Amino acid sequence: MSRIAYISSTFPDYKRCGTGIYAGYITKALAQQGHEVHVITSAIPEIKASYGQVQVHKIIENWSPLEIAKLVQCFRQIRPEIIHINHPTAIAAGKSKVLVNLLPEMNRHLWKLPLVTTLHEFGHVSLLGKLKILPMILQSDGLTVTNQRYAKTIKNFLPKLRRSNVRVIDIGPQFNTSLARGDRHQEREKWKIDDDDKVLGFMGFMTPPKGFHNLIAALGPLLRKNPKIKILALSSWNQTSPRYKKEILKAIDKFDIKSQVIFSGFLEEEAMWQGLSAMDLCVYPFDYPIEDRSSGPLRQSLIHGLPTVTFAEDPNYSEFGLKHDENIWLVKFKDLDAFRNEVTRLLDDKHLLEKLASGASQLQNQFSIDKVSNELSRLYSELLT
Repeated sequence: MSRIAYISSTFPDYKRCGTGIYAGYITKALAQQGHEVHVITSAIPEIKASYGQVQVHKIIENWSPLEIAKLVQCFRQIRPEIIHINHPTAIAAGKSKVLVNLLPEMNRHLWKLPLVTTLHEFGHVSLLGKLKILPMILQSDGLTVTNQRYAKTIKNFLPKLRRSNVRVIDIGPQFNTSLARGDRHQEREKWKIDDDDKVLGFMGFMTPPKGFHNLIAALGPLLRKNPKIKILALSSWNQTSPRYKKEILKAIDKFDIKSQVIFSGFLEEEAMWQGLSAMDLCVYPFDYPIEDRSSGPLRQSLIHGLPTVTFAEDPNYSEFGLKHDENIWLVKFKDLDAFRNEVTRLLDDKHLLEKLASGASQLQNQFSIDKVSNELSRLYSELLT
């Protein structure tokens, strides 16, 4: 097993960044496999000073070149065998591009270690944004991306000799899969939802890419027509701009469905997992199709065994074992009328919901964190050989 310097500008318990939450789960899984994992991260109060077997170094204040000396000193202390950059995070997007891009060059001159970079966003980054991270990409010995479309996009951006460095590794579940499930009646009672209501579930930060505006636009007419249909959003506003929040609330008022749309606010992991038991169908009309969107909440819904519907460009999409009408329901991308019609159909077909729930439950091994950490371990081993 190897000694890893894992670079992530956010990390638990910083709760406003999905890629930082991902970093927590993947580093913990790698440490449990026997790797010695050192996370180099930001010196902000929310980030834990210790994280199980993972050693956390909260040393970087603003991710500027002025902090190179801190980084060098930390590497001298850790003596890593491999470097892994987690990019981008919420802080990285605004502050850490300079230092992150200097790190590969520093490695080339100072340490000459294998370098792995995980890219969570690339396809929708502007050309200027792609060029800014080009030094990091070109000097990475391994590039992991979260789906085949991202892989294709980045390969087209790279010289031919560097394209073989790109691998698709799923993000896995971003939660503890061993938590106890909630009781359906009790979970509904928490939110004043009747047992005979039909509950549509949504999870995730309330930001435009998550598509809650699409959800209200598509399903607003359905909820207005049937007051027994509710939307339970296990969601936080802590990443939401005032403008986007106003847009959402205005759309809800437009359809006069305020009493039928329930926002939980921030929930700890166990409460989030148990809250899923209140739902009949999970709905994710993201602003990007499933081919582009490697969503943690969507995987969480599927692992819980919930029927789930989302947008796709290709109805035959089959990455990660997903298959329409077997373990997920796919709707033509951005067709809001079709989304409403398909949700109505699913809510009215108990047998179809049961079929999708059964199929979704069988995806647990496909999306396991052990599978993700095993694939990363194999990559580390290959680079160190």
